[in-house]
Amino acid sequence: MRDRPGTLSTLLLAALLVAGAPASAQKKAVIGVSLASQTNPLYVSMEKGIRDKAAELGVEVRFVVANEDQARQVNGIQDLLTQRVDAILISPISVEGAQVAYEEANKAGVPILSIARNLNKPQLEWAMIGKDWKAAGRTTAEWLAKRLAGKGRIAVLAGPAGASFAMEQVAGLREVVGTHPGLEIVATANSPLTKEQGIRLMQGILTANPRLDAVFAVNDELALGAIQAAEEVGRARELVFTGFNGAPAAIEAVRAGRLHLTTSLKPYSWGVLGLETALRVAREKQRVGLVEIRTQLVEGANVNALKPEDLR
Repeated sequence: MRDRPGTLSTLLLAALLVAGAPASAQKKAVIGVSLASQTNPLYVSMEKGIRDKAAELGVEVRFVVANEDQARQVNGIQDLLTQRVDAILISPISVEGAQVAYEEANKAGVPILSIARNLNKPQLEWAMIGKDWKAAGRTTAEWLAKRLAGKGRIAVLAGPAGASFAMEQVAGLREVVGTHPGLEIVATANSPLTKEQGIRLMQGILTANPRLDAVFAVNDELALGAIQAAEEVGRARELVFTGFNGAPAAIEAVRAGRLHLTTSLKPYSWGVLGLETALRVAREKQRVGLVEIRTQLVEGANVNALKPEDLR
C-alpha cells in the first residue's frame, strides 16, 4: 500500500532531515561588546583578544563604538538589547552614567558583564572581569613609598572623573600615603586617558610645584605624557614615575629607564577571558562575581627577563 502525502514515510523523512542537521540549525552565539575606547592601547589589545577568541569559537561579536562618550555607550547598549544579543561585555565609561544601561539589560534579561571598569552596584553586574583596583593601587603605592624611602611629594594623574578603576587606584594610594607621615599628595588632576592630557596636566603641575618627587598615574598614556613634559623642562631625572596597564610603549620606557614602574594587565589575555566568561554566563545564566585577571609588575629589575608571553 502506498503512503498518502503527509503520512508516516514523509514524517519520518522530515524527522531525519531535522535530526541530521543540528549544527547548521543551531543558533550562533552573539555577544555585544562596548569598550570605553577604540584608541587606547589597552583596549586595542583587549579587542584583538576578544575578536580572535570569537573567531576561534565561531561566535559573532557586535561592537559598540563609544570612545569615552557616555551617551554613545548607553545608546549603543540599547541597540544591542533591541538586537537580542546573548550577553553584553561593557567597560562603563563612568560609574553613574552607565548605570541605566545595566538596569535596562537586567530588565531585558540579558546578562551584562563588566570588563576593565566596573559599576558601584555589583548587584547589576553578572560578572566583573578585572581586578581589585584598590589593592592594585596599594601595590603601586607601596612600591613607590619604598623607592622614596617613605618621604616625598607626589602628584596624581587620576584619569577620568567617575571611572571606577581610577578612583579605586587613587583610594589605594591614599591608604598607603596615610601610613607614611613623610609622604604627601600635592596635586591631583582628572582627565581622559591620553598622552596629550598627561603632557598638559604635568606642565601645570610642574609650574605649581617647584619641589616634586614622584608622579602616580593611573594609566600608562598619562604617565608617558607626564614624562615628556618633565623632560622638556629638564626635570625628569629628579622624579619617579609610575604608570599602569603595561602598554608596549610603557614597557619600552621602563627598559630605557624613563618610566620606573608599570603593571602589565595582559590585555590580550584579558579580552580572551572576557569573551569566554560572557559565553559561560550566557549559557548558564548564573552570576559569577569577580573573575580576576593575572597581572605582572614591570620595573627596571625584571623588564629584560620578561618574555612577550609574560605580558600578553
